[in-house]
Amino acid sequence: MRDRELETREELLNYLERVSGHSMRTRQDMDRFLEFMDEVHPVRANKRFAAGSWSVAKHIVLLLLAGFSIFQYLAVDTTTEILSFEKIKFLIPPPAPRPTRL
Repeated sequence: MRDRELETREELLNYLERVSGHSMRTRQDMDRFLEFMDEVHPVRANKRFAAGSWSVAKHIVLLLLAGFSIFQYLAVDTTTEILSFEKIKFLIPPPAPRPTRL
């Protein structure tokens, strides 16, 4: 098996049938086989669960990073726009009128 890669699903199923001695014709047969393997090898079941939880954690981190990058882009874009306005003055009150002399 390690010498060559299995190219199709049929080859993989034939290999699993040969190695395990179980006949797998439907998806339910495959599910039963996986449940059986989880009972026989509980360490493999824990590894499969751990891989799923890591996948969820990776997706959450990627979503958080994507949100942060969008926020950072918008903040930098807004700051750059404000700094590009040279002649417009922000938050500066108009000058007070001068008192007239009598």
